[in-house]
Amino acid sequence: MGFIQLAFQGMPCDLHTPKSGECYVDSLAVLPASRGKGVGTKLLAWAESIARSRSATRMTLGVISGNPAKRLYLRTGYTDDNEDCVDVACTCVFITVFFGRPYGCCHRAWGGTMMTKVLGNKGGEGGEMERS
Repeated sequence: MGFIQLAFQGMPCDLHTPKSGECYVDSLAVLPASRGKGVGTKLLAWAESIARSRSATRMTLGVISGNPAKRLYLRTGYTDDNEDCVDVACTCVFITVFFGRPYGCCHRAWGGTMMTKVLGNKGGEGGEMERS
């Protein structure tokens, strides 16, 4: 139904180098027939519980502009990172060279962005609350 791959500091990752306290969502995919049924939400909640168990304080991921999954990320608490124009231009060139034009990204929202979710000490969106 779906798949998620995480990377922590010191783990090999092709597109990003996770820093201390960071859990990077390297890949997230949901089969077309399973989309809109909560699979992505459950995968992200599971990933957050793994991140917390490894003392991560934030989750990060990259998303290509126009990807409909961005609504899922926003709904589950991720926010766009502020990037300067050089970062945006480099991302646009990288995506075009390696991926072509996914999601019709050669328009005003062309490129991609990094997103972050700060993890609290206790369970959050989609997770179970810890009891003391």
